[in-house]
Order: sequence, then structure tokens, then C-alpha cells
Amino acid sequence: MKKLLSILLFALVSIGSYAQSNLFLRASTVTLGFRYEQGAEISWGETKPVNVLIKITQTTATVFSQTTQEYHLVSLLKKTDNGTSYRCTDSEGKLCNLLVMPVSDSPGYLFFIVEYSDSVWYYKCRED
Repeated sequence: MKKLLSILLFALVSIGSYAQSNLFLRASTVTLGFRYEQGAEISWGETKPVNVLIKITQTTATVFSQTTQEYHLVSLLKKTDNGTSYRCTDSEGKLCNLLVMPVSDSPGYLFFIVEYSDSVWYYKCRED
């Protein structure tokens, strides 16, 4: 009986710690931007409403939009009170940066930002 209780406790702790390592975000808007020349300012498009789920694990970030986007977290670049940034590769092997940061003028919201050398898009999200 004692052994069975130990196994059940271990299973519950393992499942609980696994569940805590995932972060789910629900995006309500997306904004796209493009850089037309190296070093130029980003030209931003209009913000559009969306209803998109984003799942972040210790090794991947997946955006469940019309086309599922998967990013493999290669390395942690920076972690501060103002957000966390990662170096990533997308499903085609292209390098990009991924940032998750609080929205300063909207408490409870986060930006989920995907940045390439020539394009950037960001989702405004809440934890789901």
C-alpha cells in the first residue's frame, strides 16, 4: 500500500511539474511590420483582430493560427523584468528572435514578438 501511494504521489508531482512548464497565451490582435532596407526603420501595418492560441514550452513556441508556426528555442538571450528573449529557428531552419514581454499600457497583457532581419510581427495576448 505504501509503495502504491509513493508511486501515485510521484506521478502527480511529475504531471504537475510538467504542466507548469507550459505557458498558454490567447492572442487578440496581431500587427505586422517590414524592414525594406538593412538598418531601416520598420514600416508597420495595421493591427488586426485574431483569436490565436500560443503554446510555449521549454524547447518550442507554437502559434496555432491559420498556418501553424513552430519555433525551436535554441538559446536564451536575455531574461529581465521587462521580458524574455530567445534565439530560435523556425520550421524551415531560418534564424529569428522571439520575445515575450509585458504590455506597459495594458496590465495583464503580454506581447509575443517574432523578429526576423526583414520582418516582425507581434501578438497582443493574455494568459489562457
